[in-house]
Amino acid sequence: MAAKHDSIEPLTRLYAGSPDPTFIVEAANAHVVWVNPAFCAATGLSEAEVIGRDLSCLRPDSPTARDDWRPGALAAREGRPGRFDIPCRRMDGSPLIIDITFLPIPEAGGASRYVLGAARDVTRARQLTREVQEREKRFQDFAEIASDWFWELDENLRFNWVSVPGIPISAYAGKTFRETRPIMAEAALAAHEDDLAHRRPFRNLTFARLTPDGTQRFLSSGGRPVFDETGRFRGYRGCAQDVTANLETERRLLSAIESMRDGLILFDRDDRVVLHNTKYLDLYPYTRQLPSIIGLRFEDLLRQALGSQSKDVESASDPEAWVARRVARHLDPPAEPYEVQLSDGRWILVHERRTADGGVVGIRSDITRMKRAELDAKSAYAMAEAHNRAKSDFLANMSHELRTPLNAIIGFSETMSHELLGPIGSVRYREYAEDIRKSGAYLLDLIGDILDLSRIEAGKRELSAETFAFAELATEVLRMMRETATRAKISFKSGIAPGLPAVTLDRRAVRQILLNLLSNAVKFSHPGGTVHLTAAEEPGGFTIAVADEGPGIPADRLSSLAQPFVQVENVMNRRLPGSGLGLAISRSLAELHGGSLRIDSALGRGTRVSIHLPLAIAAAAA
Repeated sequence: MAAKHDSIEPLTRLYAGSPDPTFIVEAANAHVVWVNPAFCAATGLSEAEVIGRDLSCLRPDSPTARDDWRPGALAAREGRPGRFDIPCRRMDGSPLIIDITFLPIPEAGGASRYVLGAARDVTRARQLTREVQEREKRFQDFAEIASDWFWELDENLRFNWVSVPGIPISAYAGKTFRETRPIMAEAALAAHEDDLAHRRPFRNLTFARLTPDGTQRFLSSGGRPVFDETGRFRGYRGCAQDVTANLETERRLLSAIESMRDGLILFDRDDRVVLHNTKYLDLYPYTRQLPSIIGLRFEDLLRQALGSQSKDVESASDPEAWVARRVARHLDPPAEPYEVQLSDGRWILVHERRTADGGVVGIRSDITRMKRAELDAKSAYAMAEAHNRAKSDFLANMSHELRTPLNAIIGFSETMSHELLGPIGSVRYREYAEDIRKSGAYLLDLIGDILDLSRIEAGKRELSAETFAFAELATEVLRMMRETATRAKISFKSGIAPGLPAVTLDRRAVRQILLNLLSNAVKFSHPGGTVHLTAAEEPGGFTIAVADEGPGIPADRLSSLAQPFVQVENVMNRRLPGSGLGLAISRSLAELHGGSLRIDSALGRGTRVSIHLPLAIAAAAA
């Protein structure tokens, strides 16, 4: 129950129904003598818990309660007015901030025994204020450390806030954009001022400024007008970015593009030219007669080309159809570059690609010299082919012409050496006749080899597929070579794999390969040596190998073997006849089957020639 204080009773009646917490304290000791119901509701304290106590009762159990209340209590004791934000806690422990206004209650003589306290709960308002201050501080921190800087103009288009690192706001405050002395063309500055005057948003306004150390930096700015809820213009807000590094990179890129030996052109998503280098203009001289090709569509360039001396030769028959084809190919460029022949004789290689933003970038390369060299090479190749065919035809004809007299020589000499028509007298004559027969037979074999090789080189040697057992063919060939090997005191050793399946190949060609390899091996083996013939199935076919124990072949000569008329110069081949065609014919016959030939040799250890063949050839190859 509140104590009876007649002098304040009118006030208690007046403020009893106030919605704001209201209390009266005694000035001498700041003890509470009266509180209204709103005070009790706000603090959670009953009237009995407050009357007679000082204001620290609003923060029970707090050792700093009296200190928090000290400014207000001092004002109350001194009987002077004051306004204070006093932090408190409700009985439930929740924070409470009270905005208290102290008003001394004067009595007779001017003294003030009591002080009226009118309070408002400003807890939420103060929290909101702190949050706003924190957000502003946070934004200010971000603005100060951001690579971009932010700015604001008032309704008079003068700066009232900027966040330029290292530059005080005073350097801009109250100034218009022009008064900050931006470095830019007058026409661009006037256009920007027109945007501001008509309240238009803007972006990518590029200008330069001098920094305090005298360095010139380039900036790009954008902004938008700000209007209040009534539609009244309040100014502009925007940001700016230092683009010095970007412009320098762009300058270097443009310099690199300009130094290219190829022409470069860039189209935007609307298929209009936005960038090109000088080389592109050089490749198409008609573009030099235009004020500029920037902004022209690709189709516009094509139509300009139609009236020039450097148009596409394909455009001659139907220009409109050609334009449609070229535009379609330009908008959907192929993965590989393509060639274009111009009417002035030049060739251009066109390479185009779509860009990420929907445009097209193109590279144009002058390949005229390369195309001429290519055409010259094709012409030379065709001429060489014609000469080669003529040579092969000549060799074939000559071989045919030589065979007839050689057969006669061999036949007559054989008749004479066997004295079929009667004795010829001297034994020496009979020996001479045998020598003539052998020489004729050697020449006939040589001519046969030449004829076979010429047919292969001319593409006239056709394969005839036949299924046979390779082991039987190998036995047949070894038997044919037995007498030759015996005369040379050479023995054969065969190692045909027993599981080798039947093969479907050109039997006559395989027989010739075996005869050539075995003949060479016998020829270049030392007396008493052994020639090994092996054959075994391997992935993709089977391999025939003939190895001798002869003198071997120098490593630097291996690569030249199996070429027509090539022999290794050594003591052995100087005393033995041979044309050097055997290996060349064997290699060619193996390749006709889809196989290959390999030579392995070591000086003093002999030579091994391997032929890899498929087990069968396709019927189409026959």
